[in-house]
Amino acid sequence: MQQDSSAMTLLSRMRPGEQGIVQAYERTLSFHVRLKELGLIRGASVRVERLSPLGDPMEICVRGSRLSVRKKDADFILIRKEKV
Repeated sequence: MQQDSSAMTLLSRMRPGEQGIVQAYERTLSFHVRLKELGLIRGASVRVERLSPLGDPMEICVRGSRLSVRKKDADFILIRKEKV
């Protein structure tokens, strides 16, 4: 069965209330190592809770923890969106 490519997006493009599964890091930056240590690994479920008033950083929920992530760090995290 083919997967719908429109369901794939970058974490930085997701809006509050959207959720998905981490698929990959398109490029690994030094800060991404810390995100992986905090549970943002391949296969983890992630939900965008809210955006700051100017849109950066974003608050996400992963494995029951809330993390604030800068958009420039989220630009390389590929997510398969799930329907709520």
